[in-house]
This record gives sequence, C-alpha cells and structure tokens, in this order.
Amino acid sequence: MAATTVLTAFAALAGGALGVACARARAWGPRWAGAIAATYVELIRNTPFIVQLFFVFFGLPGLGVKLTPEAASVLAMVINLGAYAGEIVRAGIESTPQGQVEAGLWLAMTRAQVFTRGVLPPALSRVWPAMTSQVVIVMLAPGLVKGVRGAPAEERARALLQRLGLGEKFDAWPDQLSGGQQQRVAIARALAMDPAVLLCDEITSALDPELVGEVLKVVESLADEGMTLLMVTHEMNFARKVADRVVFMHAGRIHEMGSPAQLFGAPQTAELQQFLSALH
Repeated sequence: MAATTVLTAFAALAGGALGVACARARAWGPRWAGAIAATYVELIRNTPFIVQLFFVFFGLPGLGVKLTPEAASVLAMVINLGAYAGEIVRAGIESTPQGQVEAGLWLAMTRAQVFTRGVLPPALSRVWPAMTSQVVIVMLAPGLVKGVRGAPAEERARALLQRLGLGEKFDAWPDQLSGGQQQRVAIARALAMDPAVLLCDEITSALDPELVGEVLKVVESLADEGMTLLMVTHEMNFARKVADRVVFMHAGRIHEMGSPAQLFGAPQTAELQQFLSALH
C-alpha cells in the first residue's frame, strides 16, 4: 500500500508538471511547440486509457524499451494525466488578464519571467480551487517558481499569514474565508515571491464596504515597511494618505501626475477637477 501511494503521488506530480509544460507550449510557446503539445493532448484525450496501458506494457517492449511493471504503470499514468492537466492549466493561463501580462513586460520582465512569476501561479490557483489556501496560494507558487518546498515553504506561509492577521486560517478552505480574508491571502501569495514591486489592481473593487478597510490597512502597513507598491485604485482618501506619487488617468490617457498635495490640492486639468468634485 505504501509503495502504491508513493508511485501514485510521483505520477501525479510528474503528470502535473507535464501538463504545465504542455499548457505553456500551447498558450505561450512557439507555434511548433504548440503544435506538438496539441497533437499529444488530443491523441491522449481521444484514446481510452486501457489502450494507453496496453501500448506501454506491450508496445514499448516490442520497440526495445523494457520497463518494470511499476515503471510502466507510472509512465502510463503520467502520459494520461499530463494531457488532461495540460488543458486544465491552459484554461487558467488563458484567463489571465492581458493587462497583467503587459504590466510585467512594462517592468522590463522577460516573457519567461512574466509567465513564471505573474501568470502561472495565479493560473494554478484558479484551476485548483479545492486546495487549501496555504498549499496553492502561499506554498505552491514559491515551490514552482523559487524552488522553496516542504518545511521551509510551510514556515514561510505561516509567517506571512500571521503577518497579515490570518495565522489561524492556515488550514482554512477558500469558501471558509471572507472576501477581505481572500484578498489578504492573495497578498500573502504575492509576498511569498519576495517581489521588488507589488502590483495591486483595484484590490478592493469586489469587496463589501466593511471589508475594504481591512485590506487597505494591510496595504498601508506594507507601504510603511518600505514595500514599493504600484496601485490602481478609486480609493482617493487612501491614495492621498499613502501614495508618494499619484498619476491621474482618464479615458486611457495620463492627464496629471505629481505628489498627492499637488493633485488633490491644486488640480490643473478640467478632467481631474471634475473627478474630484464628483467625490464630494
């Protein structure tokens, strides 16, 4: 039983890794890589698993590839799981907002860095919602991107959740968290990557008014600790209090930029003046 569990776990991990590779090839890779991955995925998904098992156990030896029964079983599971996992992960990758990708490129990150740091971790969290918050959101991403796994990853996860006031939620499932708590876990996920800059795009837009304050309080504490933050927000009082520099955009164009005192105290453009007057 123990050996079976270990082999199954190994097959699941290897199949998941193969799935990620296929998803990247189809969604982000060159055309030839995408074509190879698509052919593999469609072939496996349209072939009964019993046929795949028969090929691995009897077809490969006929080609001169001899495997033990255990190795053959693991290989068959990896091949099968990789195709299905690839489509699931690809769905998560392709649901990534284009603005998130463009923000990474704007920060002079390579496409590979944007994928591994800004696309893959949130994509996995979207398509694997049954995992508990610390595994997917705080522990899995650093394990995939930074190579931090096991006890160090768990220790890091607990420290971050404690820092954000969620120490008791380490073993909580996503549906056991409030909207504000889910946003704080998302911030913990981002901090687990040790980012140079933390990008926050309307992080309070989907929250009830009573939950906005708890999220903004976390962000303010990060700013006080010296974290560089780039925020998109309509919380003007918060921007005035926390920001070092404010950029006002309207209809896709930058109209004004400067210190909070300049923009809020002496707006120069009609668009900003109208925006601020609508707030009062």
